[in-house]
Amino acid sequence: CPISGSDPAEDYRAIRRELASYSPALATKSEIVVANKMDLTGADAQLRAFRKAVPTDVVAISAVTGRGLPQLVRRIWKTLAELGAQDEEPRPPKKPPKRRPAAPQSRR
Repeated sequence: CPISGSDPAEDYRAIRRELASYSPALATKSEIVVANKMDLTGADAQLRAFRKAVPTDVVAISAVTGRGLPQLVRRIWKTLAELGAQDEEPRPPKKPPKRRPAAPQSRR
């Protein structure tokens, strides 16, 4: 269990319930679940138990050692690309702001 003594799977379910209660539409959005602190003793066994208990893929990382961070970055990019492909309404590109000419400076 985490240092706090909580159950990660129950914490995940509680967050999902709160999210659905707050906004059912938001609860249907894509998510990336990340298990951190994989450098701690016993983390691999806890990760296996967590993965069995939750209905989604879990990316395992250690912010301290960097383990899993490249995989997390790839997952984020992949998810963003998939979401962009699903975007039905293309957004017009933002126009750069118009630049005003610099105010003339007086010569002395």
